[in-house]
Amino acid sequence: MRKVQILYPIGPDGNIHEYFIEEAIAMSKYGFITDTIDVPDAELKLYRGFMFLSAEKYPSNHGLRQSWDEYRKTLNLSEYYTIIRDLTFPTFFVDKLEQRTIEKRMSELGWRKAFIKSNSKSLFGLSDTAPIWPDTPIENMSKEFAVRNLCGPFAVRKFIDNPQIFYNEQRYWVLNGKTYHPDSNIPEFVLNAASRIFAFSKSRYFTIDVAGNHIVEINPGESSDRGGDNPLDFFCSIFAEAFLYD
Repeated sequence: MRKVQILYPIGPDGNIHEYFIEEAIAMSKYGFITDTIDVPDAELKLYRGFMFLSAEKYPSNHGLRQSWDEYRKTLNLSEYYTIIRDLTFPTFFVDKLEQRTIEKRMSELGWRKAFIKSNSKSLFGLSDTAPIWPDTPIENMSKEFAVRNLCGPFAVRKFIDNPQIFYNEQRYWVLNGKTYHPDSNIPEFVLNAASRIFAFSKSRYFTIDVAGNHIVEINPGESSDRGGDNPLDFFCSIFAEAFLYD
Protein backbone atom coordinates (compact mmCIF):
# COMPACT_ATOMS: atom_id res chain seq x y z
CA MET A 1 0.00 0.00 0.00
CA ARG A 2 1.33 3.42 -0.94
CA LYS A 3 1.77 6.23 1.56
CA VAL A 4 -0.75 8.78 0.29
CA GLN A 5 -1.75 12.01 2.01
CA ILE A 6 -5.00 13.87 1.48
CA LEU A 7 -4.53 17.53 2.37
CA TYR A 8 -7.65 19.20 3.79
CA PRO A 9 -8.35 22.88 4.55
CA ILE A 10 -7.89 24.05 8.11
CA GLY A 11 -10.87 25.14 10.20
CA PRO A 12 -11.18 27.91 12.81
CA ASP A 13 -10.17 25.47 15.56
CA GLY A 14 -6.87 24.64 13.85
CA ASN A 15 -7.99 21.15 12.81
CA ILE A 16 -9.44 19.82 9.56
CA HIS A 17 -12.36 22.04 8.56
CA GLU A 18 -15.63 20.70 9.93
CA TYR A 19 -17.14 20.48 6.43
CA PHE A 20 -14.62 17.73 5.57
CA ILE A 21 -14.07 16.03 8.92
CA GLU A 22 -16.45 13.10 8.31
CA GLU A 23 -14.80 12.35 4.98
CA ALA A 24 -11.29 12.72 6.46
CA ILE A 25 -12.02 10.27 9.27
CA ALA A 26 -13.41 7.73 6.82
CA MET A 27 -10.46 8.17 4.45
CA SER A 28 -8.00 7.59 7.28
CA LYS A 29 -9.69 4.26 8.07
CA TYR A 30 -8.92 3.17 4.51
CA GLY A 31 -5.25 3.99 4.99
CA PHE A 32 -4.92 7.57 3.78
CA ILE A 33 -2.97 10.10 5.82
CA THR A 34 -5.37 13.00 6.42
CA ASP A 35 -4.05 16.33 7.70
CA THR A 36 -3.95 20.08 7.09
CA ILE A 37 -0.13 20.21 6.82
CA ASP A 38 2.33 18.38 4.60
CA VAL A 39 3.65 14.97 5.57
CA PRO A 40 7.22 15.06 4.18
CA ASP A 41 7.58 11.38 3.28
CA ALA A 42 4.18 10.92 1.59
CA GLU A 43 4.62 9.29 -1.81
CA LEU A 44 1.59 11.06 -3.22
CA LYS A 45 -0.42 14.10 -2.12
CA LEU A 46 -4.00 14.92 -3.06
CA TYR A 47 -6.04 17.98 -2.13
CA ARG A 48 -9.68 17.86 -1.03
CA GLY A 49 -11.23 21.15 -0.08
CA PHE A 50 -12.91 24.32 -1.23
CA MET A 51 -12.89 25.65 -4.78
CA PHE A 52 -10.09 27.86 -6.07
CA LEU A 53 -10.78 30.32 -8.88
CA SER A 54 -7.24 31.57 -9.53
CA ALA A 55 -3.77 30.09 -9.91
CA GLU A 56 -2.49 32.33 -7.13
CA LYS A 57 -4.73 30.65 -4.56
CA TYR A 58 -4.26 27.07 -5.72
CA PRO A 59 -2.01 25.19 -3.21
CA SER A 60 0.70 24.36 -5.76
CA ASN A 61 3.48 24.66 -3.17
CA HIS A 62 2.38 21.44 -1.44
CA GLY A 63 3.71 19.07 -4.10
CA LEU A 64 0.24 17.89 -5.05
CA ARG A 65 -0.40 15.19 -7.61
CA GLN A 66 -2.18 17.74 -9.77
CA SER A 67 -1.25 21.21 -10.93
CA TRP A 68 -3.38 24.30 -11.49
CA ASP A 69 -3.34 23.55 -15.22
CA GLU A 70 -4.98 20.16 -14.73
CA TYR A 71 -7.42 21.60 -12.19
CA ARG A 72 -8.61 24.52 -14.34
CA LYS A 73 -9.28 22.26 -17.35
CA THR A 74 -12.04 20.59 -15.35
CA LEU A 75 -13.15 23.82 -13.64
CA ASN A 76 -13.87 26.20 -16.52
CA LEU A 77 -16.67 25.32 -18.92
CA SER A 78 -15.08 27.39 -21.68
CA GLU A 79 -12.00 25.16 -21.53
CA TYR A 80 -13.67 21.76 -21.83
CA TYR A 81 -16.91 22.61 -23.67
CA THR A 82 -15.60 21.82 -27.15
CA ILE A 83 -14.37 18.43 -25.90
CA ILE A 84 -17.91 17.31 -25.00
CA ARG A 85 -19.97 19.68 -27.18
CA ASP A 86 -22.03 16.84 -28.69
CA LEU A 87 -22.76 15.32 -25.27
CA THR A 88 -23.91 18.40 -23.37
CA PHE A 89 -26.41 21.27 -23.66
CA PRO A 90 -25.91 23.85 -26.44
CA THR A 91 -23.89 26.77 -25.08
CA PHE A 92 -22.30 29.99 -26.24
CA PHE A 93 -19.96 32.32 -24.35
CA VAL A 94 -19.87 36.07 -23.83
CA ASP A 95 -17.17 38.17 -22.20
CA LYS A 96 -19.72 40.51 -20.62
CA LEU A 97 -23.36 40.14 -19.65
CA GLU A 98 -24.93 42.54 -22.14
CA GLN A 99 -28.62 41.89 -22.74
CA ARG A 100 -28.63 43.09 -26.35
CA THR A 101 -25.80 40.75 -27.30
CA ILE A 102 -27.36 37.77 -25.53
CA GLU A 103 -30.84 38.42 -26.97
CA LYS A 104 -29.46 38.69 -30.50
CA ARG A 105 -27.54 35.43 -30.30
CA MET A 106 -30.45 33.58 -28.67
CA SER A 107 -32.80 34.83 -31.38
CA GLU A 108 -30.45 33.50 -34.04
CA LEU A 109 -30.45 30.11 -32.30
CA GLY A 110 -34.22 30.08 -31.71
CA TRP A 111 -33.92 29.99 -27.91
CA ARG A 112 -36.57 31.55 -25.68
CA LYS A 113 -34.82 30.97 -22.35
CA ALA A 114 -31.26 30.49 -21.16
CA PHE A 115 -29.39 29.27 -18.11
CA ILE A 116 -26.50 31.67 -17.48
CA LYS A 117 -23.48 30.93 -15.33
CA SER A 118 -19.94 32.13 -14.90
CA ASN A 119 -17.17 29.96 -16.27
CA SER A 120 -17.19 27.87 -13.10
CA LYS A 121 -20.22 28.68 -10.92
CA SER A 122 -23.90 29.44 -11.24
CA LEU A 123 -26.32 31.45 -9.11
CA PHE A 124 -28.58 28.44 -8.57
CA GLY A 125 -27.94 28.54 -4.81
CA LEU A 126 -29.87 31.82 -4.59
CA SER A 127 -33.07 30.43 -6.11
CA ASP A 128 -34.33 28.16 -8.87
CA THR A 129 -34.77 31.13 -11.18
CA ALA A 130 -31.69 33.20 -10.26
CA PRO A 131 -29.60 31.86 -13.19
CA ILE A 132 -32.44 31.85 -15.73
CA TRP A 133 -33.08 34.63 -18.23
CA PRO A 134 -35.54 36.26 -18.83
CA ASP A 135 -37.02 35.11 -15.49
CA THR A 136 -34.22 37.06 -13.80
CA PRO A 137 -33.02 40.33 -15.38
CA ILE A 138 -29.46 40.40 -16.74
CA GLU A 139 -28.76 43.43 -14.53
CA ASN A 140 -29.60 41.39 -11.40
CA MET A 141 -27.38 38.53 -12.51
CA SER A 142 -24.51 40.93 -13.18
CA LYS A 143 -24.74 42.32 -9.67
CA GLU A 144 -24.78 38.88 -8.07
CA PHE A 145 -21.77 37.70 -10.09
CA ALA A 146 -19.91 40.91 -9.19
CA VAL A 147 -20.59 40.41 -5.48
CA ARG A 148 -18.98 36.97 -5.76
CA ASN A 149 -16.01 38.28 -7.78
CA LEU A 150 -17.05 36.15 -10.74
CA CYS A 151 -16.19 37.66 -14.10
CA GLY A 152 -16.33 36.57 -17.74
CA PRO A 153 -16.41 34.62 -19.84
CA PHE A 154 -20.00 33.73 -19.04
CA ALA A 155 -21.75 30.66 -20.40
CA VAL A 156 -25.21 31.09 -21.91
CA ARG A 157 -26.80 27.65 -22.09
CA LYS A 158 -30.01 26.55 -23.76
CA PHE A 159 -32.71 26.20 -21.11
CA ILE A 160 -34.03 22.66 -20.85
CA ASP A 161 -37.65 22.86 -19.71
CA ASN A 162 -37.76 19.37 -18.24
CA PRO A 163 -37.10 19.53 -14.50
CA GLN A 164 -37.65 15.80 -14.10
CA ILE A 165 -34.28 14.95 -15.63
CA PHE A 166 -32.52 17.22 -13.13
CA TYR A 167 -34.26 15.71 -10.10
CA ASN A 168 -32.29 12.54 -10.74
CA GLU A 169 -28.96 14.17 -11.63
CA GLN A 170 -26.09 11.73 -11.18
CA ARG A 171 -22.46 12.35 -10.27
CA TYR A 172 -19.80 10.05 -11.69
CA TRP A 173 -16.23 10.06 -10.43
CA VAL A 174 -13.30 9.53 -12.79
CA LEU A 175 -10.14 8.45 -10.97
CA ASN A 176 -6.96 7.71 -12.90
CA GLY A 177 -9.08 7.45 -16.04
CA LYS A 178 -11.56 4.89 -14.63
CA THR A 179 -15.21 5.88 -14.18
CA TYR A 180 -17.00 5.01 -10.93
CA HIS A 181 -20.62 5.00 -9.77
CA PRO A 182 -22.51 2.75 -7.30
CA ASP A 183 -24.52 1.55 -10.28
CA SER A 184 -21.85 -0.31 -12.22
CA ASN A 185 -23.94 -0.12 -15.40
CA ILE A 186 -22.42 3.15 -16.56
CA PRO A 187 -23.89 4.62 -19.79
CA GLU A 188 -21.62 4.57 -22.82
CA PHE A 189 -21.89 8.34 -23.37
CA VAL A 190 -20.59 8.92 -19.82
CA LEU A 191 -17.62 6.63 -20.45
CA ASN A 192 -17.06 8.48 -23.71
CA ALA A 193 -17.04 11.86 -21.93
CA ALA A 194 -14.72 10.52 -19.21
CA SER A 195 -12.23 9.27 -21.79
CA ARG A 196 -12.23 12.58 -23.66
CA ILE A 197 -11.84 14.76 -20.58
CA PHE A 198 -9.12 12.52 -19.12
CA ALA A 199 -7.12 12.76 -22.36
CA PHE A 200 -7.69 16.52 -22.59
CA SER A 201 -7.07 17.56 -18.99
CA LYS A 202 -4.69 14.86 -17.73
CA SER A 203 -6.62 15.24 -14.46
CA ARG A 204 -6.36 12.23 -12.16
CA TYR A 205 -9.62 12.96 -10.37
CA PHE A 206 -12.66 14.81 -11.60
CA THR A 207 -16.44 14.44 -11.70
CA ILE A 208 -19.07 14.27 -14.41
CA ASP A 209 -22.59 15.45 -13.62
CA VAL A 210 -25.30 13.89 -15.75
CA ALA A 211 -28.98 14.69 -16.27
CA GLY A 212 -30.93 12.36 -18.51
CA ASN A 213 -28.82 11.69 -21.59
CA HIS A 214 -26.73 14.82 -21.27
CA ILE A 215 -23.54 15.84 -19.53
CA VAL A 216 -24.39 18.84 -17.36
CA GLU A 217 -20.82 19.79 -16.46
CA ILE A 218 -17.39 18.61 -15.39
CA ASN A 219 -15.93 19.55 -12.01
CA PRO A 220 -12.53 19.19 -10.36
CA GLY A 221 -12.07 16.26 -8.00
CA GLU A 222 -10.29 18.53 -5.56
CA SER A 223 -13.37 20.60 -4.76
CA SER A 224 -16.36 18.42 -5.72
CA ASP A 225 -18.53 16.90 -3.01
CA ARG A 226 -18.97 13.18 -3.43
CA GLY A 227 -22.53 13.43 -4.78
CA GLY A 228 -25.78 12.37 -3.17
CA ASP A 229 -25.81 8.92 -4.76
CA ASN A 230 -22.25 8.08 -3.75
CA PRO A 231 -22.20 6.71 -0.17
CA LEU A 232 -19.19 7.67 1.93
CA ASP A 233 -17.88 4.11 2.18
CA PHE A 234 -18.11 3.67 -1.59
CA PHE A 235 -16.42 7.03 -2.12
CA CYS A 236 -13.47 6.13 0.11
CA SER A 237 -13.15 2.68 -1.43
CA ILE A 238 -12.80 4.01 -4.98
CA PHE A 239 -10.13 6.51 -3.90
CA ALA A 240 -8.30 3.68 -2.15
CA GLU A 241 -8.45 1.51 -5.27
CA ALA A 242 -7.25 4.34 -7.48
CA PHE A 243 -4.50 5.84 -5.33
CA LEU A 244 -3.42 3.53 -2.50
CA TYR A 245 -2.95 0.43 -4.63
CA ASP A 246 -2.35 1.91 -8.09
